[in-house]
Amino acid sequence: MKSHICLLVCIFVLGLFVSPVATRSIDITNDLAAYYPLNGSTEDQSGNSNHADLVGPVWGMNMCARPDSALQFYTQGHSYMIAATKPLSPIPGEIEALTLAAWIFPTRLDDTRIIVDKFNPTSQDREFRFALQDGQLRFIWATVDRDGAHDGFDIIEGNKTLEPGQWHHVAASYQRGKARLFVNGKEIASKATEDWPIYEANAKLQVGGNGYGLDGFFNGKIDELRIYTRALEKYDIQALAARPCQ
Repeated sequence: MKSHICLLVCIFVLGLFVSPVATRSIDITNDLAAYYPLNGSTEDQSGNSNHADLVGPVWGMNMCARPDSALQFYTQGHSYMIAATKPLSPIPGEIEALTLAAWIFPTRLDDTRIIVDKFNPTSQDREFRFALQDGQLRFIWATVDRDGAHDGFDIIEGNKTLEPGQWHHVAASYQRGKARLFVNGKEIASKATEDWPIYEANAKLQVGGNGYGLDGFFNGKIDELRIYTRALEKYDIQALAARPCQ
């Protein structure tokens, strides 16, 4: 009897010291559709060969003062990075889940400042846009109807204005029924959505601006851009925010 009591006490005490967080399995490598470390190269390190080209931006220092380890974007001269990426879903026309994450150093916060845009100039279809709007995060995505056709757009906006001239880790995640925004590993907005995927339009991925438009270009630096085909958990995004210089 005493042995059983001692065993129960030991299990109870052990439970006090084992945090649920400690048992979580952080996963920031699986389901990467594209990963751009931007260490002097625009090659995709996810293994999917979604390599990009530069139109205007130059290489600058990242937040750890490493040269040629971040992209410097300017509002003048259509400064952006572009890649013809593979589909983000095995189901044609539908993106079931998505996470966009990057380190950014904005120097201008007025108007729209694009971080990531996926736009098809031929069909004029946009899949999604992750940007700053007057200094606050905004994620817009194309919605579909029950037949899988483009049916408009939905949006989630943050209520936290970022400080200019500072590095911030930003992320947007989407899965059917929920969208979330994060700054420096903290969730700043969450929204219930329709239980439908994001519309996919065979669009090109553009970073720091939209080469087919005349405005919205990012002013500042972007580094460590990751695109996942799943909605990362909060602790996964916190892990990314704790890894500023890769």
